[in-house]
Amino acid sequence: MLGFEYYGFGDTQVAIDVAHRHVLDYAPLLEYFPNYVYEDSVEAALRVSSEFLNARLRLSGVGILLANGAGIQGGILRLWADYELAQALVLTGGFLAYLGEEQVPFNTWHENDRVFAKLKYSFP
Repeated sequence: MLGFEYYGFGDTQVAIDVAHRHVLDYAPLLEYFPNYVYEDSVEAALRVSSEFLNARLRLSGVGILLANGAGIQGGILRLWADYELAQALVLTGGFLAYLGEEQVPFNTWHENDRVFAKLKYSFP
């Protein structure tokens, strides 16, 4: 696994991670439930966060892709925003998408995208 984080854009952070997995003495049964493990696979993730409006608004996004010998098999995309309405009161909203229709477990997840929202008060 190799990762890189960069904080040089003012109020923006970027993180990239890539992992390559090779399983020694691989048994093809590992491809199936509950493991979903392939002999060779690559996972890549990108996270970007940035603050606006004097750090009251934070926009973030995470993307994850999984690939094996057959190409890109699936992924997850999550985009969200946190807005500080008042001290200790934060409104969060976003979107979560599952990508991929052929690879287990993404073949069952891809129809479960969601929109979410949360209002959080933290007692001082």
